[in-house]
Amino acid sequence: MVQIKRNYKFESGGTVYRCKRIRKNGKPCNKLEFTSKRKEHNNRHKGAIIASAKNIDSERQYEEKLRRENSGALVFQTGTECGPPDIVMYKNGKLSFYEVKPTGKGNDSLLKADQAKWIKKNCLRNNIDVYIVHYKCRTKKFTFVKKKLSKKNISMYES
Repeated sequence: MVQIKRNYKFESGGTVYRCKRIRKNGKPCNKLEFTSKRKEHNNRHKGAIIASAKNIDSERQYEEKLRRENSGALVFQTGTECGPPDIVMYKNGKLSFYEVKPTGKGNDSLLKADQAKWIKKNCLRNNIDVYIVHYKCRTKKFTFVKKKLSKKNISMYES
C-alpha cells in the first residue's frame, strides 16, 4: 500500500495536499486537493460550519418559541437521530412533531427521503400532527413559517 505524502506530484506536475480538517464525526476529511485549490476547499469547510451553526441556532430558537407559546407543554429536541423531526411537543395528551428547514430553493428546504418515510410511517398513519417550519434569517433574528403536513401535501416537501 502506497502512502501519499503532503507534496505528492501528480502526472500533471502540480503538487497536492491531503486535507486534515476534522469532521463532526471525528474523522479527518482526507480529500486530496491541488495546492492551488486549497483555499477554495477550506472555504467550503468554513461555509459548512456556518450553515450547521445557523441550523442548530434556528432549531433552538424555535424550541424556545414553542415553550413560550405553550406553557405547560413538554418540548424537546430529538438530537441527531436520522428520520424523526427535529422538535417534539407533548401537550394535553397529544404529540406534535416539528421539522425545521431553511427557506429557499433546493434540497436544503425539503425533507430528506428517510425523514419523509419516518413521518409517513409513524405520524401520518397514526394521525399525529407534523409540521414543517421554514425559517428566514436576518442577522441573529429568525422568522418562522409553520405548515402542517398531511398525506396529500407531503410529496410537495420531499426531495
